[in-house]
Amino acid sequence: MRGVRPLADRTGRVPPPRPAGAKPARPAPLLPPAPPLALDAYGDHVEGRADGVSRDRLRALQDGDPAPQDTLDLHGLRRDEATRRLETFIGESHRRRLRCVLVVTGRGAHSGDEGPVLRTAVVHALADEPLRRGVLAFVSAPPAHGGAGALLVLLRRV
Repeated sequence: MRGVRPLADRTGRVPPPRPAGAKPARPAPLLPPAPPLALDAYGDHVEGRADGVSRDRLRALQDGDPAPQDTLDLHGLRRDEATRRLETFIGESHRRRLRCVLVVTGRGAHSGDEGPVLRTAVVHALADEPLRRGVLAFVSAPPAHGGAGALLVLLRRV
């Protein structure tokens, strides 16, 4: 019994041995990866949409239909913190079964030569995994909701 150590979890269960060279099994993803969003930008306007979302639907969203049900203001945050808060906010919005939310990024007037850092980070986060699974479309908000300094995000129904 020399060199024997007790099991760390103390349950008495020993995992079965793996054959030499075998890789550990990966857990299956909960949802399949979502197809990429089609992105378009012109001037200060930016939009993204999933397959099957029509241009008419994007125009309606930009006109405020449906109206945003909650708002996340990311002014003054660093890129990493803003992305974390966005992920939490979108997840919570899904849990609450919201249909449309407003994400305020600001216009990037104080971002210097880099341009609108937060807006760019938010657009890329919405269009990339894992957030794109829950996003149908997003557009620059109308002036009444912040214009180019905000995005209206249409969420998938859960």
